[in-house]
Amino acid sequence: MRGVIIGLGAGVLALAGCAAQPTATPQPTSTASPTAGASATPNVVVGEARLVTPRPGMTGLHPVAWQAARMLSDRVVRLYFYAGPEPCDVLDSVRVDYGTNDIAIGLFDGADPAAGNVTCGNDVLLKDVEITLAEDVEGRPFRDPARPTGIATNADPDLGTVAASPHPNATLGTRMVPWDHIQQLPNDVVRVYFSASTCDQLDHVELIYAREVIRVTVFLGSAGAAVIPPCAPGMQFLYSDVPLTEPLGIRELVDGSVTD
Repeated sequence: MRGVIIGLGAGVLALAGCAAQPTATPQPTSTASPTAGASATPNVVVGEARLVTPRPGMTGLHPVAWQAARMLSDRVVRLYFYAGPEPCDVLDSVRVDYGTNDIAIGLFDGADPAAGNVTCGNDVLLKDVEITLAEDVEGRPFRDPARPTGIATNADPDLGTVAASPHPNATLGTRMVPWDHIQQLPNDVVRVYFSASTCDQLDHVELIYAREVIRVTVFLGSAGAAVIPPCAPGMQFLYSDVPLTEPLGIRELVDGSVTD
């Protein structure tokens, strides 16, 4: 497996083994930081994603989970993620590890040391970054190394995502959509993350139990007879917790919208 760290302009800054991680610059005495005493509940700003490019040299680097990956061309992928406002939360670098079975893409945020002693609000913004890959995808799925595998020990939802309540048989134009990723929670519950326009709402999540897999399918639609308010431009990332009626066991969770 080969690792690549991408910096400004998607240029290759370094080649390393999988165990290597971007090294944080020493923390200055005064730097950008979140607002003191800010609420633990983030204020999610709904709207279009803001395109950012990596800016190496940030301080206090930490991994940031991304919500979705969209292929723009054979070797260009766009990642969507939630983060705080600049200069407190700046994308420093992107690390790509090319494996045999998947391609791991890790994002690293930090604070801008040039900002001085400033504070930022509690807003959480949707951002995106475009990455040019050094290899063809060749059917390999993308993996976020910031996400743990197995049953989650922390049941907190992803930063910026909003819980979606099902409205079965109450939507118009119901359609299945692919989900972005899925998380296994304790007590035979799965959390399904998916993206939607601001006018979409969740109709229901369907589970089909087979011997080797459990097919999970998300159905969205628009509001039925209800008055539809004007929709803000952009997209939103939602999640729904779904209890399983059978233990998962060694079965795999698969997306019913993209598998037969």
